[in-house]
Amino acid sequence: MALASNLLASRRQINQLLNWHWKLKESESQPELISGWRGELLAAPLQAILQDY
Repeated sequence: MALASNLLASRRQINQLLNWHWKLKESESQPELISGWRGELLAAPLQAILQDY
């Protein structure tokens, strides 16, 4: 599947994911990048990348 990168994630969504991962902001819900249709495509690869950080 070929998608433009700006359709996969905006800068805001990437920042939301990093803040959630590093627990910089209190949030009970998962970020947009690992939920919904984006989560189906990106959750596993992103979590694999972030586990080292």
